[in-house]
Amino acid sequence: MLKPAGLLILETPNAENLVVGSSSFYLDPTHQRPLPPLLLSFLTEYTGFLRNKILRLQESPELVEGDAPVSLIQVLAGVSPDYAVVAQKAATAKKLKSFDAPFDQQYGLTLADLARRYEASLRAEIIRELKPKRRKPKAQAASDAQDAPKK
Repeated sequence: MLKPAGLLILETPNAENLVVGSSSFYLDPTHQRPLPPLLLSFLTEYTGFLRNKILRLQESPELVEGDAPVSLIQVLAGVSPDYAVVAQKAATAKKLKSFDAPFDQQYGLTLADLARRYEASLRAEIIRELKPKRRKPKAQAASDAQDAPKK
């Protein structure tokens, strides 16, 4: 039994990571089926916890930092491989206040985050390729033609 403002922490492999959800999850014979983060989050609400937070865990630091272009394999395998749901029991406002900051933060990388970054870098690359090459102004081109050595 948890005290008021007590925390329940549930951690499991993250099925949002497509490699984990379709392959590596099953390498552990004790695993029966992947549990999506939203399902565990819902279950804590359903069972009466006041609030909960999904913490996506153990993603590559290179992917977390900045908005560098993302490759397709990073979209498939780079989402946080594990996650935890932290749920908190009801309590007085004073007791809950000290936990507000951690519950307000975002943690880890979602599949949607990486897919958006991949699409943005792909879109930028396509635009770069389709952009017409800069041509010299006509006056400059004519001047260059006159200066060219004659045969």
